[in-house]
Amino acid sequence: MNFARGPDVEAEIYLLPSSEGGRSAPAFNGYRPQHQIRADYQTSGTHQYAQRDRLAPGESTRGTITFITPDAYPNLLRAGDVIDILEGSRLVGRATILRVLNRSLERAG
Repeated sequence: MNFARGPDVEAEIYLLPSSEGGRSAPAFNGYRPQHQIRADYQTSGTHQYAQRDRLAPGESTRGTITFITPDAYPNLLRAGDVIDILEGSRLVGRATILRVLNRSLERAG
């Protein structure tokens, strides 16, 4: 895994509160949940939060996500897309793509 290539997307990352089935504890920089990139494909990705080291349930922040397998879904993402954040099969948050940083992932239009 080569994360030296830099993050794949900048996103507004939101964690569901525990009352809505989300995490009960905060997520810290380096958190690596699954992301539902398309209906039939999940991949893990590492979160880095902007100007903070953790994100509590019920909060949102800007941050970046570095996916582990970006070459498996080229031309799939664009600004405005919303991807689910999962722990196993449990939905724990959502990420709204603000900017695609890895051009191989960027979908036109």
